[in-house]
Parts: sequence; C-alpha cells; structure tokens
Amino acid sequence: MEKEAKKLYKSTKQKLSKAKRSYVCRSLKDVVRGYRNCKTASEERDFVKKESAHIRDLFREEDTTFRRQNVLKLLFFHMNGYPTEWGQLECLKLCASARFKDKRVGYLGLMILLDENQQILMMMTNCLKLDMNHNDTKIAALALTAMGNISTPEMIRDLLPEVLKLMQNGTPHLRKKAALIGARAVRKLPELSADLIQPIRRLLSARHGSVLLTSTTLLIEISKHSPDLIPEMRTDLLPLLRDLLSDLLAAGFDPDLTVGGVTDPFMQVKVLQAIGTLAKRDQPASDSVADVLSQVLSSTDANRNAGAAVIAECVKTIFKIESPQSLQTLAMSNLGKFLVSKDPNARFLALSELRNVVKLNTALVKPYTETILECLHERDTSIRHRAVELAFAVADQNTLPRVTEEVLEYIEDCDPDVKEETCTHVVDMVDRLSSNLQWKVDIFIRLLKKADDYVREDLLDLFAVLIASTSSVQGYAAERLFNEVLRMKADAQIVESTFKLDRFAFSIFGDYGELVTSHSTGIRIDDVYRAYDSALSETMESVATEELDRATYEALLATRQVAITSAAKLFSKVVEAGQVGEENILQVRSSDTISSPPLWAV
Repeated sequence: MEKEAKKLYKSTKQKLSKAKRSYVCRSLKDVVRGYRNCKTASEERDFVKKESAHIRDLFREEDTTFRRQNVLKLLFFHMNGYPTEWGQLECLKLCASARFKDKRVGYLGLMILLDENQQILMMMTNCLKLDMNHNDTKIAALALTAMGNISTPEMIRDLLPEVLKLMQNGTPHLRKKAALIGARAVRKLPELSADLIQPIRRLLSARHGSVLLTSTTLLIEISKHSPDLIPEMRTDLLPLLRDLLSDLLAAGFDPDLTVGGVTDPFMQVKVLQAIGTLAKRDQPASDSVADVLSQVLSSTDANRNAGAAVIAECVKTIFKIESPQSLQTLAMSNLGKFLVSKDPNARFLALSELRNVVKLNTALVKPYTETILECLHERDTSIRHRAVELAFAVADQNTLPRVTEEVLEYIEDCDPDVKEETCTHVVDMVDRLSSNLQWKVDIFIRLLKKADDYVREDLLDLFAVLIASTSSVQGYAAERLFNEVLRMKADAQIVESTFKLDRFAFSIFGDYGELVTSHSTGIRIDDVYRAYDSALSETMESVATEELDRATYEALLATRQVAITSAAKLFSKVVEAGQVGEENILQVRSSDTISSPPLWAV
C-alpha cells in the first residue's frame, strides 16, 4: 500500500510539473512583443536563450498541446538569425498529425528550416504520399507546395506517379501546383521530361488561368533541359498554343484577367515565350504562327505598361523564329515607337531589344541611328549605356564620323566603370571602319585627352605600331602630337594630368620629330627645346612633392624616363641631319635621382 502511494505521489508530481510548464508557455504574440521590448543585443540573446530552453523542455516531454505554437516561435527566432536546427524533427511530427492546422505549420517549418540537402527529408516521403492522396484538397495542396520547394531527386522519382495523377485529375488548384512540381522535376531529373508531355496536352486544354500559366512554364522548362523533345512537342503542342493565343486576343476571354485593356498579359507573355521556343529554327512552324503574331502587334495597345510588355515579348518571339520580312518590319515599327516614347522605360525596352536584333540583321536597325545617338544624352545611365553599345554595332563608313563625335562627347560624362570598355570599342570601331590614317591619329589623340587614365596600354602600343608601319603618317603624327600636346603643355594651355598621352607624344616625337623640324611646319628647334625643358622641369618638381601617392609617383617617373629617352633620340638625329650644331643642344637636367622623393618611396 505504501509503495502504491509513493508511486501515485510521484506521477501526480510529474503531471503537476508538466502542467505548470505548459501553463506558463507563452503565446507567439507574447514572444514577439517580449523580443521587441529588448533594448540591447545582449538582452535579445538572453531572451531567446531562455525561451528556447523552455521550448526544448516541452519538446523533450513530447508535449502535443503547444507543439504547433512552439514551432512558430522557432520560425520567428530563425528569421532573426538564431540557430533552430534542433526543432526540425518537431516539424516532421506536425506534418504527420491528422489536424490541418498542425500540418500547415509543420510544412511551413520544413520549407523554412530545411533544404533539399538534408537527409532528414527522406523520412517525409511516405507522409507526402499519404497527404497527396488525402481527400481534403487543402492537405493535398500543402504536400504539393512542400514538394515543389524542397523535394530531392529521390523524392521526385518516388512520388512522380502521384504528381502525374493530380496533374491530370485534380482540381485546378492542385493541377497548378502539380505542374510546378513537374517543372522542378525537369530541372532535377531531365530524363523524366518525356513522361510529362502528354499531361501538358491535357493542361493546355483547360481554361483556367493559373493552370494554363503553369503548364506553359513546364513546357518551357522541358524545352530548355531536354531540347531533343522539342520536335515532338512542336507537333503536339504548338497548335494548342497558337489557338490559346488567338483566344486570348478575342474579346470576352476572361474579363477578370484583363489588365490595362489587355487580356491576361502574363499569360500572353508566357505563351509567346513558349511559341518562340518551339518554332525556333523551323520554317513551317514559324509560318503557322506568323498570322497570330501579327495580330498581337496590331491589336495590342502599347500605351499601357501591360500592352508594352506583350508587344516587347512578341517582338522577341518574331526575331527568335524564322519570321517573314514583312513581320520583322512590323516588329521594328513597334520598337521605333518605343524608341521615341517619352517614357524612359519604353526607351530602355526598345534599346534592350534592338541589341538582340542588331546581331541578327544590322540593316533593320541602321535607320534608327540618329535616334539611338540622341539617347546618349539621356539622364538615365542605363539608357545611355545601351545606346552606346548600339551605336558601335550600327556604325558604318558613312555614319562613322557622326557616331565617333557623339561617343567622344559621351565618354566625358559616362560612368567610370564602363569608360575603359567604351574607349576600347572606340579604337576598335575607328580601326575597323576607317582607312584614313591621319583621321585615326586625330581621334586617338582626342580620346587620350578625354579619358587618359582609361585607355589601355595595349591600345597605345597598337597605334605606335600603326604609325611605325606607315611612313606617310609618321610626320603628321609627330606634328599633331607636338602642337596638340607638347607645345600646349609648355604654354600651360593643358593643366590636366595626362600621363599616357604625354608618354605617347614624347615617344612618337622622339622617333619621328626630325621629319617635321626639317620642314616648314611652324615647329622650330627652339620650340622643341622649350617643350622638353618645360616637361622635364615640371616632372622633376612634381616627383619631388611629398604629397604624391604611389601611382602618381610611378606615372611621373615613367613619363620623365620616356621624355629623356625621346630627347636623346631626337637630338642625336637632328645633329646627324645637320639641323643644329652640338653646341646648341639642350643640356637636359640629367639626374635621374630625386633629391626629395616622398617619404614612402625612400
């Protein structure tokens, strides 16, 4: 009797202790309020630590009353960056519960706390299978949602029959979710793509917006990951897509889906993407959809954002497939309207698409050259960046001078991140399209004046080789560089730091300067003395300044070394040519050592 009394007392004490803990279990709202009332990070950590310990105790006691509420607290802590991996198993227990409220929180916890790399997910396969076959569509939808987010390849392979069954026979809500799982299955296991083609036919026959949208998404994923199935889908599914697009253009398809006067623009864009994928590189298929694409362009209002999006996607589709010339001209007409629109978004859209068109047919874009060049003066940097890319692409021998002038003006104010790339494209364009060597030299000098720091060294070498290999331009280059750079530097007409231009000018003039000093070009030998003397004096004074950073210090030293080498080569040549006597040669300040370099350079 005494033993039984002690046993009863012990069990009663445990129940009271458990009831006490459960009674003080705070709600999610109380936990959120307490967390937000913490003043410091230390208080937050202490609060989370204390509450997590209480939650662990209840989990350890297999508490079912407050399990759902405690998992929600863990999700809140996880959102704020605290470790909650120890609660993953409780999510699985909630998923196995018979109550919908528990399943909803359990699946939510799985999708937030776990990913597809977690081994614990293998324990969910049977639970997902049971829930997908559940009579309650809400529970089946929960299972499909979880599978669409965190399913592993093994789970997909095991549960694909259930997914296919719901894809063909479920409610529209379940069919939509099943189609999205099919898209995930194609990405994870492309070999399963063939099993999904026939279900897509039934999905496209439905007249439910979300089902049609997800089925076209599935079709595009199969085309992307299993291109060998495109011919089969082209035969079976392209007529359905064409008819669906025609129905969307007809009045009264579904007034509830109309946006800005356009019937379900999201669906139209998706269908156009699918048509472009299936009809690509196939002339009969392209001809079969040409009429409906023309109908899209002519019947859609481009003054609304929804209509503009549909037209832009239609233009992409037209240039993706083997469309006739008349349809391409109509598409370019619509892009031209976007290009002159007051809406910057429309101009950006037109320029982005023209970048793709110019790769296929440059002749279609050339009539818009002037409009493209006007976009270089836009405030929006993204529009200007796309416009300059197009300008390089459409330039030819006739438009080269105009395009070059506009781009050189653009370089002065363009984003430093793209300035080096733009300078490279300018040199490439001029070298490719122009045969006038003197004009090339002029453009290169102007480019160095505007963007000296952003011109690559290999471009300097390129022009040096070009000048060295063409005797007819050597004297012209030396004269232009002396008048435009060295003389102006000596006269203090150029005050900016142009180290690369200075080195290039000294190098070229040192090699070919005697060609211009021996002729009546207006360059006297005294002018040459003064230019070199001024440059060497200035570089010595600058190098001796302690405030210089390392990059500037090294650039000045390099410029001085090139100038000294240039002077030695030039003056030896003019003496040999008898243009001047040795007694008149400038005594260059020859010390290469610096009396007072920056402290970090000592």
